[in-house]
Amino acid sequence: MENRKPLISIITINYNNTEITGDFLESVRYVDYDNIEVIVVDNASKENPTETLKNIYPAVNIILSKKNLGFAGGNNLGIKAAKGDYYPTIALTGGYLAADIPKFMSITNALNVGVGVKYNVSSLWKTDAKVQQAKAREQQLQASEAMTVDEIHFSINKAYADYYSGLKKIDVLKKDVDQSAENYRISKNKYDNSLLTLTDLLDADVAQLRAKLNLTLAKADAYVSYQTLLQKAGILNQ
Repeated sequence: MENRKPLISIITINYNNTEITGDFLESVRYVDYDNIEVIVVDNASKENPTETLKNIYPAVNIILSKKNLGFAGGNNLGIKAAKGDYYPTIALTGGYLAADIPKFMSITNALNVGVGVKYNVSSLWKTDAKVQQAKAREQQLQASEAMTVDEIHFSINKAYADYYSGLKKIDVLKKDVDQSAENYRISKNKYDNSLLTLTDLLDADVAQLRAKLNLTLAKADAYVSYQTLLQKAGILNQ
């Protein structure tokens, strides 16, 4: 009887990152195992990646989801279409790809921008017990995804609160600058009429300069807070 190599289904998710997914498909060429299928689930990206990805890896199976299902939901959609006996899990990482699956395949020094492979042999067989494990893993992924979303919301809210607080501080310091300028004007008039000492006039001038400096520093802090807010919201790349 022919000892057929098991089919391995590699599933990855794409969402508005066609270039990164393309780099991953390029890396698949380094796989020395000859019985694989590659499935890309597109989570409703703004642009259809099919033509670009097919040009890079013609054999890729691209599944277009009508809505963003998230990481867990996208993988579930890919698994439904998979024909393989094994499922390596594709996750976002960085650097170079290196995987060694004993008796199946190995990948060494494959250039990999933003994609990594994790392979857990104990959770790959299609048995009832493994299906239950897969469901538990799905729930884990969904919980992790929800926690990540909560953390993102919290960080955005905190960044906004810091920026808003900075704006309020600027408003207060602007009034301080106006008051110190008026105080210096009054002190100067008194000094010109010999009603105030030079020391008192210098004190009023120092107070005016300090108020202006505090306002400048507050504006700088508010700018940093605004840039942080843009980063947390994903508008500004780090």
